Amino acid sequence: MAEIIEQELGKFGCDACTLDLGKSRDWTLFLEIIKTAAAADGICLFIGSPVYVFHAVPPILRFIESLPSVPAGAAVPFVTWGSISSGIALREMGEMLLKKGFNLAGAAKVLSVHSRLWQSRHPIGEGHPDKEDDAAVRKLLRTVVNNLKAGQTRFLALPELDYQPDIHRQMMMQTSVKSDPRKIPPRKVLKDKCTRCSVCRAGCPADAIALTPYPVFGESCFGCFNCVRLCPEKAIETDLSGRKAGLLKLMETYKEAPVSQVFLPGGAAIL
Repeated sequence: MAEIIEQELGKFGCDACTLDLGKSRDWTLFLEIIKTAAAADGICLFIGSPVYVFHAVPPILRFIESLPSVPAGAAVPFVTWGSISSGIALREMGEMLLKKGFNLAGAAKVLSVHSRLWQSRHPIGEGHPDKEDDAAVRKLLRTVVNNLKAGQTRFLALPELDYQPDIHRQMMMQTSVKSDPRKIPPRKVLKDKCTRCSVCRAGCPADAIALTPYPVFGESCFGCFNCVRLCPEKAIETDLSGRKAGLLKLMETYKEAPVSQVFLPGGAAIL
């Protein structure tokens, strides 16, 4: 999604600067760019997160917390989710951005393959994001840019991102990886295979891995399993084989629709 947004901004002749928060540990320069741009010609910040256990992931939330105050700046939060529930991630990101002074020029949720089923032949969310999802994101971007260039005065109100039913929203507010670590399937380090190369530690977006001397997983882990995917020696194992059945049951519980949605001021949505 970030790549599509950057491409479309280029077509409008807009300057764009991107940062992968899953890889970068030093945000100083990027934050300074935001501050400088906001003081000059204005800024629109597009910030995205995958959804894990109903929430945006901790590195994204920490980045928003670290943002300078940007009165009258514009922002577009977006999330990808794996068919179970997009949770309250958009709402919580929107609330944090508003507190930093940003106006919400738009928002989006886009269906994707469930992150814990990457080894499955037919994962939940298979085929997504697809061409229709990409087209919706492009249309969102064009609409946001045109509105801002036209001197947009109406923005998204926070309640417009409260699309979850009340009964689910209350539960989601109280549930997270931090409140229930059991939601992260256990991993086993195979010491006879591990070379202590630190690839897992470098690829961990939560800085949750320490080598002592073998990988140990800390409390900041939110269960992305980059460590399992990236290990060149296949020295970190986890059993996800029985997860799909349980996830399908959860999908029936929430029955979230539409699966991909773009939010614009006034409640307009592009599907």
